[in-house]
Amino acid sequence: MTTTTRLFTHHRRRGGRITLVLLAVALAAVGGCGHENASQTASSTTPPPWTSPTPITAAGPAAGDSPEAVAAAAMRELYTLRPASEAAGDALNRIRAWLSPALLDRLGPPAAPVASHESAPPQWAGWKAAGARVDAKTLVSAERPPGEAPGHASRKVGVTQTVTWPDGHNEALAPFTVIVDLIDASPGWRVDDYRSW
Repeated sequence: MTTTTRLFTHHRRRGGRITLVLLAVALAAVGGCGHENASQTASSTTPPPWTSPTPITAAGPAAGDSPEAVAAAAMRELYTLRPASEAAGDALNRIRAWLSPALLDRLGPPAAPVASHESAPPQWAGWKAAGARVDAKTLVSAERPPGEAPGHASRKVGVTQTVTWPDGHNEALAPFTVIVDLIDASPGWRVDDYRSW
């Protein structure tokens, strides 16, 4: 006879009441612990619901904005980064107001960015850990491609980024150029494509 069987038999001999009381206490203790742990586990592993990030530099294009203004603002917003409070792909979600319907269709509905080190700058993890921010400035070239069709524009946008660390020191990153293709889509100019150059 095992120890558990001996104890159960001993308590059963002393009377059904003791057995029921012990069983009720044991179930209450086990049931209470299991319920408490389950709620703690669920709350600690369930992430908060994702919401689209709020634009940092501007809310979106205004009616009557030129293709140059839209290209500059969209790229400034795209390359302004907050690694301490955003995921690497949040910037693309922040510029949705500047994007053409065709580009929005290609991207699909807004969604939480997939954590991918491929889409993040190599310095992302260091910036995030240190609480640094990256601010972008943009300048649109006066150069225009020959023979632009009405309602279409292609602009070269120079981008500079400055990393600001919590202690106040700044670091300029290497400047680069982005080619931004725009279309005149109701209610105004929107980014139809972009690529680094």
